Amino acid sequence: MEKQVMKRLFTLLFLSLIAVNARAEPKLLSETRLFTEIAKDCHPVDLKNWSHPTLKVLKKYDLKLDALDLCNNDTYPIFYTVFKYDVSFNYEPSLMRNNHYFLPLEYDMARANSWHSYSIVDRDRKEMLNIKVNKKKRSTQDEYDRYF
Repeated sequence: MEKQVMKRLFTLLFLSLIAVNARAEPKLLSETRLFTEIAKDCHPVDLKNWSHPTLKVLKKYDLKLDALDLCNNDTYPIFYTVFKYDVSFNYEPSLMRNNHYFLPLEYDMARANSWHSYSIVDRDRKEMLNIKVNKKKRSTQDEYDRYF
């Protein structure tokens, strides 16, 4: 009987380690879901000659656009900036204090981007938000990710 209990505990421990390993953070930006599943055929945009309503939104939220890639036949922008707050706080139940900043930002960016999905990447903190936009409902759903 004791052997069976030990065997089950060992199996549970082993499966837990596999699950933790399976959810391990990607090591490179190129290995994130953004670049493996969401965005394809990306190319950089010359910011000196680029004008778009999303620039006003970024400025409103005190975000400086460092770089921009357009992907998926120029319909999916990836904005590179430095977030004013740590995005990961929004994904810890005890630290939900930044929603007053990020939720309006996401919505305003979606509206300025003609209700197309987009991503914002913070190169300093190595984190990102992938924003899936529902054009019919005029709503956003965010997905947080990190890279190293």
